[in-house]
Formats: sequence, structure tokens, C-alpha cells
Amino acid sequence: MKKLAAVFCLLGLLPSVWMVSAAAAPPEDIEARAALLVDAETGQVLYDKNGEESLEPASITKILTAMLALELLDPTEVLTASAEAAELPSWASSAGLQAGETLTLEQALYALMLPSGNDAAAVIAEAAAGSQQAFAQLMNERAASLGAAATHFVNPSGLPDPEHRTTARDMALITRRALQTPGFLDVFGTAEYQMAATNLSDTRKWLNTHRMLRPDSPEYDPSIIGGKTGYTDSAGHTLVSAAQRAGRTLLCVILNSERYYQDTQELLDYGFTAFHPHTYAFKTENAQLPLMQGEQEAGFIRFRRPDPVSLLLPDSLAPEQITEQYLLPQDSQNLQASVSLLFPSENEEGSFLSLSLPLQAESAVLYPAAQQAAAPPAVQQAQTFPLWLLPAAAAGGLFAGVFLQRLYFARRGRRRTALRFRKSLRYSPPGNRPGTK
Repeated sequence: MKKLAAVFCLLGLLPSVWMVSAAAAPPEDIEARAALLVDAETGQVLYDKNGEESLEPASITKILTAMLALELLDPTEVLTASAEAAELPSWASSAGLQAGETLTLEQALYALMLPSGNDAAAVIAEAAAGSQQAFAQLMNERAASLGAAATHFVNPSGLPDPEHRTTARDMALITRRALQTPGFLDVFGTAEYQMAATNLSDTRKWLNTHRMLRPDSPEYDPSIIGGKTGYTDSAGHTLVSAAQRAGRTLLCVILNSERYYQDTQELLDYGFTAFHPHTYAFKTENAQLPLMQGEQEAGFIRFRRPDPVSLLLPDSLAPEQITEQYLLPQDSQNLQASVSLLFPSENEEGSFLSLSLPLQAESAVLYPAAQQAAAPPAVQQAQTFPLWLLPAAAAGGLFAGVFLQRLYFARRGRRRTALRFRKSLRYSPPGNRPGTK
């Protein structure tokens, strides 16, 4: 669907030069090829470096695998590892599952997320969809339903493939939804897990590969509530982390960085210290915007001003410096619209901070020419006929039918009487004819 039908920017009191204090300045030494810092509650972006760039995710793919598994299967369901699932390249991370080994989905999720078992990913995919390829298709459909349109996965584990790609923004969208899935955070936030013996194995103990979750690690951060690591030669190091401080939860996504823990720590510290909560009231009253078809104005749409939203603002940013950008589609068959809040920033790589919200349309009017072009003749007639007249038309039709029926029989009756009269004149003797003497 083509976009950018109407863009209205309200610049407020934005000065020509915007300066920030040192405390509010975003980190300048983020090494990651792409990095994103997001408020988990609202989806507001606090830092963005190449957030839309398509890159390989490696094993952070397993976040979507775990979320989808919890949506499709019961945690107590028993899974069986196939020979194909248990067979992995020697360099691939594994939970050590064997062909024919049985385990519950809950156990398979810990095998998937803590030691990053590619074998566990295959076992889950086969149980949920019949094959890894079919499960990958379900992953892509689920990602698209969340708005992660740039994500395309070809396997459930993140094993290298040039067609297996996503973006930092898409991974933030996926992780935000995963955190709302019952049971996901229990696994996502576990530092250590001991799995009970199975039919083919004794008890096993796994440590989470995300070292910021583990108290025995120098990278440990007690505010981290969950995370997932990833690495392949082509993807580099990837990392997704969720942290909570003072009742606020932030998500940090790192793609392709050698100092992925340092990048994460700096961005989280920036997000928790440089922003304050603020209730933002939109500047625009209820408005009417043009509705376009190509380059032609096809009508207009009225939308309601969004309710106030809770934002995290940098300490040096005043609400008057926020730009509101309204975006409407060109397709007159789809009247969805949105408003984005743009924040100025001195960081060229993270050029703005934004939050996008859907708009509630109150009414839309198509001009006659556009209405004729947008619907086939039968539909046009239905659209132009007032629906409230249907009961009156039906009643009128019924009344007319009864009236015509009675008129028909009345005229038919009079005709029969006239015929009988003429026949009596024809066959009666002159003296017996009516009206004669």
C-alpha cells in the first residue's frame, strides 16, 4: 500500500539549534552495526542506530521460536527428538538431545534458550508444524502480524543463511510481544536450569549464555530480567536484553557487535538515567485531512485527536520541541492512519526518537468520481441508496401490490358483469330484454 498521502508537521517552538546537556547525550561509541533501545510498555524508541537495516540475527531468532511454541503447544506436551533434529553441524550450539529422546515442551524451551540448543529448536518446530520449514513459514506469518515486515526466517534456530534476516526494530517488536506471552519470561529470565533425567539421559544443568543474567559473571547486571545471545561468523554477535529499574522496563537490541555487552550496558544506563516520564497531550485538535488516490484528491477523512500518552523525554527536551507527523494511506479502501512523534537529537546515527500510534477515524467522505472508480456498478448502487429507506420501500411495495391486486379483481369483476349483460341482450327476446317494454 502506498503511503504518504498527507504529512502534517507541527513544529511548535523548535529552535533552529538544539543543544543537549552532557547527561542527556546518547552514547557516542556504540560499536554495533545496528542498535535499538525501546520502552517495553509503550514501544517508544529511545535510541536508534540503523534500526531498519536488514541483518542476520543468529540465535536471537529463538525468541520468536519460543513465543510461537507457547502459543501453539501446551507446556506439558511431550515431544520426541527425531534423528534429523538431533543431527547438527559440529560447530553449532547444542543441548545434547538424542534421537528418540522425549521431553516436555517446557524442558525443550529451557534447552532452546539457555544453552541455545539448535537441536531443541528443531524438536519444537517439528512438534508444532510437522517440519522446520513449515514452522519457519509460521514464524514469518506471526512476525508480519506484529508489524515486523522486514523479518524473513528460513529456520527456527538462526543457523546461517543469506535469506534469514531481520532488523533491530523488528526484533524489538517481536520481543515486546513475547514478554506478554504467558510463560515466556520464566524461561527468558532464567540464569541456570537443571533438567530432570529423560528416557535417554541423566540430569543436565544448563547456564544461560547471556552473561548479564548470571551473578557469577563480570558482566552481571541485577536489573536484567531476561535476554538471548546469538553468534555466527556472518551475523557476528547479537544480543537482546530486557532490563527493569524503578518500575520501568527497557529493551535493548544489538546486531553485529564485538562489544555487545558494553553496548548494551551503555544504552541501558542512558535510557534509565537520561529520560523522565511525561504525559504528552497532542497539539492538534480534531482535524480533517485529504484522502488521496495517486496524485488526485479523492475525498477527505476526519480523525479524532489521540488521547494523551505517557512518554519518556530526555531531561533537556521540552514537550514543545516534539514534532507531530500525521501519515495517511493513499488507498481509499483502507482508511488506517497514524501519527508519529519525532524528537530532535544531536546523534547523527540516532537522528530521532519516535513513537507511532494509530489514529481513530471518525468519518470519511469520497467524492463522486472516486466513489464510482472505487466500486463496481452493483456496489455503487448499494452505496448510493440510503439504507434507512429500505423498510419504507418494502412497505410501499407491499401496499402497491395489494392495491393493484384489488384493482385488478375489481376491474375483472366489472368486465364479467358487462359481458353477462351483453350476452343477455343478444339472446333474450325483444320483449324480455332489460330496458325494453
